[in-house]
Amino acid sequence: MRRARWIIKVKPKSTRPVIYHCISRVVNRDFVFDSVEREQLRKFMRMYEVFSGNRVLSYCFMSNY
Repeated sequence: MRRARWIIKVKPKSTRPVIYHCISRVVNRDFVFDSVEREQLRKFMRMYEVFSGNRVLSYCFMSNY
């Protein structure tokens, strides 16, 4: 019988971790952020992470994505 596998110990459904994959693309493959803007976005992301109590597992800022 097939079972769902979790990396961490299984908790009640209301407390299980939720993982989102977010992606955004731009038109015409334009470059959106330069290095200064990417650093500022990273700082905001970390501030919101602390504020909300959520944890960012991984991120990647791509130049034209």
